[in-house]
Amino acid sequence: MPREGKDSQYHQRLCRVETNYFSFGGFDWSLMLYPNGDSRDDAGQSMVGLVRQTNFDHVCRVRYRLQLGQGNRIVDSEMMEQTVDIAGRGELYNPGYNLYHLCSSKSKLRIQMELMSVTALSEVQICPLDRSKNRGHLYDRDKQAWIIESDVSRYNLKLRLFYADIRNVPRMCLRHVMFGVSVLPLRGGHQARPIRAKGSPFYEYYSQNDPDDCFDVCTDITVESLQDADSVYLDPEFHRMTIQVEWLETHVLHHERYQRLDDINSKHKHQMLREIMALQAENYALEKQLYSYQVSIAKTETPRPKDEPEPEVRDGYRRLENDRGPHRGQNCRR
Repeated sequence: MPREGKDSQYHQRLCRVETNYFSFGGFDWSLMLYPNGDSRDDAGQSMVGLVRQTNFDHVCRVRYRLQLGQGNRIVDSEMMEQTVDIAGRGELYNPGYNLYHLCSSKSKLRIQMELMSVTALSEVQICPLDRSKNRGHLYDRDKQAWIIESDVSRYNLKLRLFYADIRNVPRMCLRHVMFGVSVLPLRGGHQARPIRAKGSPFYEYYSQNDPDDCFDVCTDITVESLQDADSVYLDPEFHRMTIQVEWLETHVLHHERYQRLDDINSKHKHQMLREIMALQAENYALEKQLYSYQVSIAKTETPRPKDEPEPEVRDGYRRLENDRGPHRGQNCRR
């Protein structure tokens, strides 16, 4: 933090201070400090805000705890739950103290943050009473496509969830998905507390070979309340209902009959077979080359030098050097 000086105009120009990035829950985050406030309404009040720096595809719900200062001057925010919008910004937190007063003698502010959970949210709007518009498309954290539709054929509203990209599940694997479904009522143009479905959260295992028959989600919302002209669940202008899906967990699991070590062993076996075949081919080429050399040497006759002495003849036999046995020659006169 820059030191607080006597010139108030300098502090008015100082809009914000940003911390370094840190990772949690598959996202990159940072803290934004506003020593003199973020707008004219809170001018002069220090504010702190959590900012998401990556993956702007979903709205996120974050639970965290923040501590500012050190020693006897510590401000504890306790556990907070905020919603971070698509732009990556959440609600600002007012510590109630001037951030300059929480700094140390070297104008350094100690910040301790404890992140508990990050949940990606998907919101989709459908017309539950219109069969031609009662479907909506959404995507989870892994960018897998899903389809949700409404069913008003019974007393209570029922939602059906389809996994559209079930063919993208790897072979011999299972995909475990844990999610929660809620309905956001509209009251006076503002979103009220979400109404969770019965038994939420849910979980399901998906395989590439298994057909997706859909996942039924039951709610406590009656069809009669939806048909009411003053229904709090539908938009009064377009008669649309907002559904929120929380993507809690998503994991790819290997099938129980297939282990990862099997794939490693088969890969090692394939590599060893390739090495053995390469060595056999090299050995065959060397043997073929050696045989050709032997044949060429056998066909070639080495000529005898002219200065080589005649072989010695004794007792009617002629002995040659490097010959093991006698050779019968012509008789010579003495």
